[in-house]
Amino acid sequence: MIGIRKRSVLKGENVKKNLRSIVIATVLPLVLAFAGAAPARAVETNVSARPEISVVNATQGDSEVDFVMILDNDSGKAFSGITADIGKVSGFSADDAFIGPPDITGEKKEHRYSFTVDVDKNASYGSHTIPVTFYYGGDARTELAKGSVVINVSRNMVPSTTTEFDVPVLDMAYKLESGDSLKANETSVLVVTVTNRGNIMLQDVQVTLALPDVMSLENSVAVQYVGYMGVSESKTVKFPVRVDKKAENKI
Repeated sequence: MIGIRKRSVLKGENVKKNLRSIVIATVLPLVLAFAGAAPARAVETNVSARPEISVVNATQGDSEVDFVMILDNDSGKAFSGITADIGKVSGFSADDAFIGPPDITGEKKEHRYSFTVDVDKNASYGSHTIPVTFYYGGDARTELAKGSVVINVSRNMVPSTTTEFDVPVLDMAYKLESGDSLKANETSVLVVTVTNRGNIMLQDVQVTLALPDVMSLENSVAVQYVGYMGVSESKTVKFPVRVDKKAENKI
């Protein structure tokens, strides 16, 4: 599944007067193509590894970015001495430590493992796939399962608080009210939160949602008025998004 939480920043420079209007055009990506992606599987053990949320959002310079991997044990066997390796990816650092059970039982249930990674301040922005390999047997390190998580890195564009100019910066984050992916023939509520990260009050702020053809708004309008926003103030709007029942066939 694809996690839909995301952060982006709009920035203007050298603005000396109040900002009259900021319009955010949010183009929601068609995530249905990935909603049914199968996790990596170690055939020998019949154990699979998958991320709890497939896409985790971060900003350049963030430390201890959390993500969770889940082991699904379909083998009916127990495995002990669980360890893990996080693959090396440019712009990220991690020590392979995790919080999770050192052993997994033969029960058919989810086993959760929490990891953290640090994002370098010069990491390239965009999506990065972080591979994770699980092992069992302690020092013997027999491979158990492989999986991965995508970390989407945004530019760090928050202005210095000592700037001599009036700088409007609007931070936006969006997520689903429940669940972490859109599904065909269902309505989900998209929650958009905007925060004034600049050093001046913003006026006439609006949030505009643009959708692909296979999606539509249900009893709602595409433009929602937010109005005035003081420095560091956050406001939230909601959009009920309906996905066409034939959406998967249109991808």
